[in-house]
Order: sequence, then structure tokens, then C-alpha cells
Amino acid sequence: MTPELRTTIEDAYRVFGGYRLDGALIVCNCNCCVSAESERRLIRTPLREIPYQLLAEYTDSAHGWDEIVADNMRYFLPRYFELIALNSSPFDMHIDDCLRRLAHARWRDEWPAAEAEIIDRFFQDLIVSSVRKLDLVKWPVGWRLKFDLVDVLTLIVTAHGDIGRALAAWDAADGRFARARLMGGRAVLSAFRLPRARV
Repeated sequence: MTPELRTTIEDAYRVFGGYRLDGALIVCNCNCCVSAESERRLIRTPLREIPYQLLAEYTDSAHGWDEIVADNMRYFLPRYFELIALNSSPFDMHIDDCLRRLAHARWRDEWPAAEAEIIDRFFQDLIVSSVRKLDLVKWPVGWRLKFDLVDVLTLIVTAHGDIGRALAAWDAADGRFARARLMGGRAVLSAFRLPRARV
């Protein structure tokens, strides 16, 4: 994690620090989603100590969207950001789907400007930090980058983040890392190519 990403996460804890659960956590309590015990743990555990497995249960919960859920989401967002940055996905599969509820929030239009800005800043700093992850793993067909940047790009798009800002941050990242990432993920750019500006 880059120092800039760490600072952004700390700033998110400050920006969203006014939100509390106060026992009003909306979850689905069916047998497949969140148990009553997990719900109690989500409410009682200090935010910075919520383990990714517990937050994954909340992420997977099949509940709807309303103002209480929006406030619940804002309460959890800094912890989501921290766990994503630490590669501890608050979702059972990959990081790309763990902030999907933001798409319902209309956060860019309806949330305070400071909250919208910290979300986009997180995505921007996450890209820059992720570009630096160049560990390799051996696959049956050869070597491949261990960390798939497509997941981060999909996370941003799914959450209705500013993909143009994120790609600009990738472009501006340290050239050695950005070039290595580009060589390892040419399909990424073609999948997320932005339309040309009209003159």
C-alpha cells in the first residue's frame, strides 16, 4: 500500500466518521445471508477491527436499498477501503463486486461533496498502488501477474466511480510500473477504452 493510499483511507475514516449503526443495521437474516450472531458482531465490533470474513457476510446480504442502508454503507466504507487495499476482499470471490451497492446510492449526485471526493480519491490511489503489484505466478501456460488489475477497474466501474480519473492516475503512475502493467494487461485497456472526445 502506498503512503498516499494509506492517507486517503485515514481521511475516509474522518470523512465518514459521523455515521454510526446505533443498532439500525439492515441485513437479510435468511439462512443464506447474515446470521443473527453475525449481525450482532457487525454492530458491536469496532469498525477498524471488523474482519474481512464478517464484512463479506454483510456484502453478500440480499437486502434492498434505502436511506438507512445508505448510512450503513457510509459507516462501513472506510473499512471496505482498508480491506480492499490490504488485499482482504470483503466479498467471497473478488474485490470487483464488493462495492456494488454504491451503484444504488447515486453518491456522486446526492452525497456531500467531501464524501464523493474521498470515494474517487480512493479509487485513484488504489489504481496507483495496484499498478505497483508485479508479483508473478506460474500458470500452466506460463508466467502471469498475480494481481489482476482488471478486478480494480471493474470495482470502480461497478461502484460508478470515475474511471477516467482512475485511468489518468494509471497513466501518471511511475513509468516502470505502468509499462510493466500495460504489457501484462493489454486487454484491460481495450475493455475499458473511453470514447474519444469530439472536437
